[in-house]
Amino acid sequence: MYNRRFRWIQGFSLVELLVVLAVAGLLIALLLPALFAAREASRSTACKANLRQLSLGLNVYHDVHGSFPHGGWGFTWIGIASRGYGEDQPGGWAYSLLPFIGQDALHSVERSVSASSAAPLRAIRLSTSLSIHTCPSRRASRPWAVADVYVDSPTITRPHLRAPHLSSTVAVVARSDYAVNSGSKYVISNAGPITLRQGDSVDYRWPTPKHYDGVCHLRMGAKLRSVVDGLSKTYLLGEKFLDPDHYVDGLALGDNETLYSGYSSDLHRFTREDLAPLRDQRLDPSVLGDWRFGSAHPTSFNVAMADGSVHAVNYDIAPEVHCDNGTRKPPFERKQKRRF
Repeated sequence: MYNRRFRWIQGFSLVELLVVLAVAGLLIALLLPALFAAREASRSTACKANLRQLSLGLNVYHDVHGSFPHGGWGFTWIGIASRGYGEDQPGGWAYSLLPFIGQDALHSVERSVSASSAAPLRAIRLSTSLSIHTCPSRRASRPWAVADVYVDSPTITRPHLRAPHLSSTVAVVARSDYAVNSGSKYVISNAGPITLRQGDSVDYRWPTPKHYDGVCHLRMGAKLRSVVDGLSKTYLLGEKFLDPDHYVDGLALGDNETLYSGYSSDLHRFTREDLAPLRDQRLDPSVLGDWRFGSAHPTSFNVAMADGSVHAVNYDIAPEVHCDNGTRKPPFERKQKRRF
């Protein structure tokens, strides 16, 4: 006898459910890399835009002052507005460039106040980050912890800290993910003089690279006419290598100062043949990562040429080609500079 109350219950079997989950997982596995690739492409585009604006500012600076910015006095010094530009300015190229990227107020924040009131304003500047100096593939645009501290003139306890006229300790500072091209040789570290008076003295012995071949170095800024092998073949500035373990802690030697400091590996990188560009990774200190170009991008780092054009340069670029692209003229024994 047929029972009207009996009904078939519709549903998924265990096998069907497993098949659906497997298909969903496969689709996710296929889509996620594409999503990540799209996001990285967007970040790389933003990074290139930053380099394009910085290179434009550097070229406008050259039009006004007749050379690219000087590299400043040393890593213990910061920018001082009253010192103007050129060899007398302890701050580096990133500080001197501020008025040419729409940051004139930040550059001269202490100019209209008394000397006693200037120090807190300089301290504020040190911790003011700029998105134009930040690669979004690496980290956010914000001030980060600094391992060293910036204090008033030299002290007995920390005599190596010579940032002038700062009345308060600065715990966080703005940093830059970009470095200017300082050439194919003469990798030097320089703290600079102890006082302004010493730095101004004709008797002070500055390191003087005789065959400096980049566009910006310690107290040196190149002229466009010295780029004899072509502006489109010479690096102006690019992304710098950084150990990802030290993105935020300020412990990497190439990322432990403020972007408003003087000459340091934070703001200057080299193209010597043993300093090939690298993707961000953990390195042995002997590899000299703090003097290399590189980036957080997976296959290439971005660089602006002296003519203002911006390119992605593969990490596997031949070392001799990378070296040549870092010089204003190719080495004597090379007849023609190789293109990347």
